[in-house]
Amino acid sequence: MIGNDAANASQPDSGRPWRLTRRLLAIALMSLLATLLSAVLLWQITLPVGLFEDWGWYQDGPARLLADEPLYDRAYLQGPFYLRDPAIYGKFNQSPALAVALLPYEMAVPEEFRAPVWGLITTVMLVASFVLVWPRTAQPLTATTFALIVALAPATWVAFRTANLACAVALGVGLTIIGHRRNSTWLVAAGLLLAGIAKVLPGAPLVLWLIVKHREWRPVAIAIVAGAALTGIALVYQGPSLIKDFVTASLNQLPSDQWTNVSPSFLLSPILGGLATPISLAAAAALVAAALGRRSSDGAALLLLTTASCMIMPTTYVFWWLSPMVVAIAHYGDWIVQRLGIVFDWQPSRAQRQSAGSKLT
Repeated sequence: MIGNDAANASQPDSGRPWRLTRRLLAIALMSLLATLLSAVLLWQITLPVGLFEDWGWYQDGPARLLADEPLYDRAYLQGPFYLRDPAIYGKFNQSPALAVALLPYEMAVPEEFRAPVWGLITTVMLVASFVLVWPRTAQPLTATTFALIVALAPATWVAFRTANLACAVALGVGLTIIGHRRNSTWLVAAGLLLAGIAKVLPGAPLVLWLIVKHREWRPVAIAIVAGAALTGIALVYQGPSLIKDFVTASLNQLPSDQWTNVSPSFLLSPILGGLATPISLAAAAALVAAALGRRSSDGAALLLLTTASCMIMPTTYVFWWLSPMVVAIAHYGDWIVQRLGIVFDWQPSRAQRQSAGSKLT
């Protein structure tokens, strides 16, 4: 054995040139990713639009409830409108339950601190949504690289820049997945409620996934009851017509004509015209059918469902894709870091070292 070890030690290390090349490539790629992220952040800081701008839209809801004003502006109910119209810019257009949920925040936080504190809250929710599902097998260099890639995704930095409620939806998705893995009814219900009241539609894929794939009715029922209770408080303030007003305001919204709108029907309309919307809906329906089929795996089903939810609305902002990102990391994160590790794992992992040690013994 000693002679064999000495012979092996005397042989040149044929893998050394590849290790050196891999390290140089890793350093170059990480430097490029860090530079790109710095450029994006610098670009966003220099834009004339205020940081955490979406809080201006959300705070209008609880403010209207406190002032005993109609929750939805008359312009939303009279006919089609663009949200970027200066006449209605900043008017509340989310669900009644959200307006009620934001009431304590509106009353507790002084007005001058609401926007920055809201930005901090959404940033924490955004980071937490990824931390919950982050692959634990990633080595430090690979994990840092993966984090840079995730941060560079437009959905991530746009959500951070605007302090959009898509951060809450992403956290709701993460909580639902982790709660399901831990068999925690209340954690799943909390995730469903958070995703549902933040933006109603993104909660639908989670409900379908839980009921059809796993027959989990209890957390769904708890979340629905809690959401209905919040909506009921708004109805006490505004009357039963509030639900109709919310539906009307949602249907009257015209597609947003800006680069952040990545809805397939919007992007395809210049090419397909009136066929863009039915084709997009048909594609979304096909994804749902594939997701709920018996052959789809658990992760694939939820990924297809969350992707389908991003294809339904005529205005789907880029940060809606946070939900599929969280699902992909939760179910395929280990596979991703293994592929990244080909370049970025300079040392064997603990599991690899333990495996090698067991083979020697």
